Amino acid sequence: MNRGKIKVEITTIMPERFVNILCNEGIVLEEIKKISIVNYTFKISPNELSRINELAEEHKVRVRILDSAGMYKFKNKFFKRKAFFIGMALFIVLIYYLSNYIWVINIKTENYVSPYEIRTYLKTLGIKPGIKKEKLDIFKLENNIQEENNNVVWVRARIQGTKLGIEISERQNPPKIEEDNSPCDLVAKKDGIIERVYTKSGTAIVEEGQIVKKGDVLVRGIQGKEESTYEVKAQGDVIAKTFYENIKKVKIPKVKRIRTGRMLINRYITVKNKKIYLKNDLNKFKKYDKIEDNNSFVKKEIYYEVKEQPFTKDDEKKIIKENLLKMYSDITINFNNNIKIIKKIEDSRKEGENCKLKVLIIVEEEISEAKGNLIVKNEEGIDGNQKNENGEGQN
Repeated sequence: MNRGKIKVEITTIMPERFVNILCNEGIVLEEIKKISIVNYTFKISPNELSRINELAEEHKVRVRILDSAGMYKFKNKFFKRKAFFIGMALFIVLIYYLSNYIWVINIKTENYVSPYEIRTYLKTLGIKPGIKKEKLDIFKLENNIQEENNNVVWVRARIQGTKLGIEISERQNPPKIEEDNSPCDLVAKKDGIIERVYTKSGTAIVEEGQIVKKGDVLVRGIQGKEESTYEVKAQGDVIAKTFYENIKKVKIPKVKRIRTGRMLINRYITVKNKKIYLKNDLNKFKKYDKIEDNNSFVKKEIYYEVKEQPFTKDDEKKIIKENLLKMYSDITINFNNNIKIIKKIEDSRKEGENCKLKVLIIVEEEISEAKGNLIVKNEEGIDGNQKNENGEGQN
């Protein structure tokens, strides 16, 4: 085998004599070939090359390397291009080092808080381009910005690579509302069953236990006795029992995926949208979950081995419970403090591979709202200038 051997060519007036000198020195020569009267080629071990060069210089023989293999070839190429390899290594080290710092700060605001104002405040905290990531406490930064500016109600700060992104939501000042004292009725803004009626002005025309539909008049903007009535702005509270319902179909899977605890991590960097792997082990998992972590310069591919197991009744109950809880939360998330929950009714029913879920919430809430024009009928004693439902004057 010629693994690791170097093929050299010697040029001299008497090549045979030089070959004999090498043999007498104990240098092993292989595959000796005569090329011409003055040229011979042979193969030697890399360890003998320096000794041959010394003898060649002593006997005025020219030695030229024709071919090499093994570590000598690698070393030879490395030393010829060592500047390139050293430069590449330094470049990777430099990029990795710089990736531990924040170099760009992006600030997104809305109307009244300026990015310059936030950037100036960040400088007072020592946060500016060039700060180390490990010195940043994201949650503390969010709280500091929110406490510093009364117009800020919500802050989201995130580190993405070498960038720090800050998104700010501002406090919305409520519009100035001018009170309208024009005569009006109170009507139902939703269906319900009347529980209680409190009036400050106007005449209630509904009572406890009465079913009302959206748009029905609850308190009429008329006050006084039959002989002498006058228009007023109806004011009061009408508490009714109302209903909120959420219906959803959930598919029940036949198998579930469970992680076994075995995992595999590959690491790579991205250059011009191409992946250059620093560690790329073969994924031998038959079934797995794959997660990519792109938050740093050296990115990760994480493989978790999973196994599949049949779905049990307990698993089915768990999914149903989680979905019913979410459906309940989706309804109540928009409730204000004035809504009182009376009862919650949950139901689940199998329909083939699906499960039909239903959540019904019974609450007590204020259902009245003012309607601009009075809704009246043609009756004696009512002012003829009042408007009917179509907005036309009564004659």
